[in-house]
Order: sequence, then C-alpha cells, then structure tokens
Amino acid sequence: MTIAIIGSGAVGCYFGAKLIQAGNDVVFLARGERLEKLRSEGITLQTEEQRETLPVRAVERVSELPPVDFAFFCVKAWQLQPIAREMNEIGILPSCALTTQNGVEAAGDVAQCFGDDVAVASVIHGFFEMAGPSTVRHIGIEPKIIFGAPYSAKKTPTEELSRLLAGADIAHKQSDEIMVRLWEKLIMVSTIGAIGAMARQPVGRSRTDATVRNYMRTLMTEIHSVGCAAGVQFPNDIIEQTFKFIDRFPADATTSMQRDIMAGNQSELECQLGVIIRLSDEMGIPTPLAHFLYAFLKMQYTADGP
Repeated sequence: MTIAIIGSGAVGCYFGAKLIQAGNDVVFLARGERLEKLRSEGITLQTEEQRETLPVRAVERVSELPPVDFAFFCVKAWQLQPIAREMNEIGILPSCALTTQNGVEAAGDVAQCFGDDVAVASVIHGFFEMAGPSTVRHIGIEPKIIFGAPYSAKKTPTEELSRLLAGADIAHKQSDEIMVRLWEKLIMVSTIGAIGAMARQPVGRSRTDATVRNYMRTLMTEIHSVGCAAGVQFPNDIIEQTFKFIDRFPADATTSMQRDIMAGNQSELECQLGVIIRLSDEMGIPTPLAHFLYAFLKMQYTADGP
C-alpha cells in the first residue's frame, strides 16, 4: 500500500512523517529546496514530546509518482485541480483522494478528476509550521483529521482511511456531515485569517481587543448567514463554539492565508473569503464586512497573484 503526499508544506510533512513512523510506504511530491532537503536530510518531526528524523522518498514531477492507493492533497487550493487532473490523465488513480484544504470546494475539484466515490474531504485541526527546510513542528491543540465522503454513500474509502490513520496513531473521526464541518471551520479560519491579515497581528491580539473581537463576530455572522442560505444546518451556538475554539489557540498563532497575504504572496483568499463573496452575491445575502476585507486584502497581493 502506497501513500502519496501531494505537497510538502507543514500539513503534508506532519502527516506524512506520522505515516512513515508507522512503517507505511510514503512518497512526497515536492519542489525546489524542500525537495532537495527531504532527499538529502529526510524529514524531522518535532513535537513537545519528541524530535525524530525519518528517511523520505520524494519526487519532483507528477509523472514520477508510482501507482498509489491513497493521495493526501496538501497543496494550496489553487494548485489542487491541475495536479489532480494530471494524475488522472497519466493513470495515477488512488482509491481514496483526501483533500485537506480550508474552504468548501476542494473535494468537488478532486471528484471531477477521480469520481465521487474517491473524493474524501477533511477538516484538519492543529497548528503546524516548518521550523526549517525539512523540519515540521506541531504546536498547540492535538492534531486531528475529521473526514467524510461528501458525494458518495460508499463506505470503502473512508473505512480504509480510518484504518490507515489508526495504524499511524493519528487522531481522527469519520463524519457523515463533513460539509457542515467544513463550513464550521470556514467560519473560524476565514475570520481569524482575514482579520489577522488586515490587522497584521496574531490571533492573541485580535481576540483580546474588544473592538476587533466584535468585528470577528460580525464576520462570523455573515459567513454563517451565507452557509444557512446554502442549506447548511449549523448548530445553534456555532458562533460561541467558534470563539471558544479560537480562545484556546496559542496567542502567537496565525493562519497560512494570513502569513501569505502579509508576505505579499498568492494566498487562499479566494477559497476562504472569495467563496463567501461569490455565494452572497448570487443569493443576495448582504455581507458588507466580508466584501470590505476581501477587496482590501486582495490589493495586498503581488503582481502575479490571482
């Protein structure tokens, strides 16, 4: 059984390392300096309890991937569909394709390439960062993968994935309401990412400033309204639940979208906030704060951004 980790950022490196620790056959798709460091130095997994360096098999091109049983898509959202399409075209067809991106559209992109019965969406809990070219560090809350098949009633891919994660001692939960879980996380990650990028401050500063916290509540409420109009059945106390979750984060935590925007790089603004703009405009739902943040954050991109 072979697992492809498509992308070598912090999420891909963390879960790839955990799968290697458990003795699985894992291959990374990586580029540039990360590829060279993985090949020459392996991957170092750093947590509060341990630091371990593991040997890694890594390739540069999709065409160099072997046949795989599982594909963990850990690339940025805008990279997802082109890679999945190329895999499909050359006959690399996993039986389970797990998307890890924030937002609510990634699994649909993968399903277009591999089919509804293969696409598995997930919500990733945890903060991960690259502490060096080939060192991944986990901080804060326990890493966990919540996953489900949003477009298929077949249980085989999710059951096989559950066995794989259990064998690697990765906390996980199978959900029959994965789209609700994705929207719940979208409320959280879009809010702290967009407002954090606008304020250029970590979550600890945003959540403790009374005025900014009120803006966070307003943005959460707007995203919630769009989700409800799209047919999502949220828990009644989703906003308070989200604040309780955010209040547990390390004070210096930032989101990947926030870090990319602050660095002037292409980011996942489109899949995290742009989707709210598109849906709210289509359905006639007023989202003034989301529109304001989206317009000003998009202006911070470099010239080659979207």
